[in-house]
Amino acid sequence: MKRPPSLRPSQIGTLLIFVAALSYLGWLGYGALPAPAPTVVPDRWFDYEAAFQGVQAQCELGPRPTGSVAGWRTGDWIQEHLAAAGWQVETQDFISHDLPARNIIARAGQGRVLLLSTHYDTGTQSPQESDPQLRKSPNTGASTAAAVAILLELARVLEKDKLHTQVWLVFLDAEADGEQDGLKAFLQSLERQPLAAIHLDTIASIEHPLVLLPASNRTLSQNWLALAQRMGTRGRFTDTSPANHRSSAIPLYDAAGIPALEFAELGYPYWHTSQDNCDHIDARSLAAPGQMLESLLEQNLLADFNPRPTATSPPSPTPNT
Repeated sequence: MKRPPSLRPSQIGTLLIFVAALSYLGWLGYGALPAPAPTVVPDRWFDYEAAFQGVQAQCELGPRPTGSVAGWRTGDWIQEHLAAAGWQVETQDFISHDLPARNIIARAGQGRVLLLSTHYDTGTQSPQESDPQLRKSPNTGASTAAAVAILLELARVLEKDKLHTQVWLVFLDAEADGEQDGLKAFLQSLERQPLAAIHLDTIASIEHPLVLLPASNRTLSQNWLALAQRMGTRGRFTDTSPANHRSSAIPLYDAAGIPALEFAELGYPYWHTSQDNCDHIDARSLAAPGQMLESLLEQNLLADFNPRPTATSPPSPTPNT
């Protein structure tokens, strides 16, 4: 085998000069190249951990039945957070079973009205409790607090200047015991016909899907599931539920001529029991519904909503630009 020829000292020097020149030219040209585009992260994006702090704040007050001191403090606390986030806030006072009650309504945006609702009171009893002696005791209602906290975090992060609808966040009182006095009072006071309504019920864990209740408007459900597919959260929702499960809000919305969607975690084992506390709430369960609501509103996916389903396949939401 022949040995490769050796480089002479003069050749080595020339090679080193050439490499140095290339390095220098590369250094000069680097500043002329465009800098890599930074990863785009929204300034405000729904933060499920921040929302969970709102759940804990409500749990610390204990049970919050209509007319109680804790219930009234909860209403004050909700108003403070909404006002701090720049929403127009008003209350609707009414009487429920001889007790003072109030709904809280926050508004932002312009155009047709889109309602997002939940209730903030907790039950005076725990009817699903296994221990009969505890069934007449009030419960902490952490799964109710989770829905409230989602709407409050949404109020904080929502970019209101992007809205093509007028969004109303509606926090209802006198609902937890099944009387639905809060929603009845709210609907009776409406002077404008809303575009649609989305009602949040029990939310607690990621072990069970959030069920789109069967009485929900079909087109709203189709659009919601299509958005979930796009956002990678489809596994958190299902439109399959027990046939005998009754919606708490949709019949009243239907009677008022308002297309509505309601979702709830039907598999949550501590619903209406003394164990519905913050220890059983997974902060991650707040992420999918909160982030989807933010995307739905900021992309104006319901600005041109038509409540009548088509005969074809479910439509994919398209941003209204």
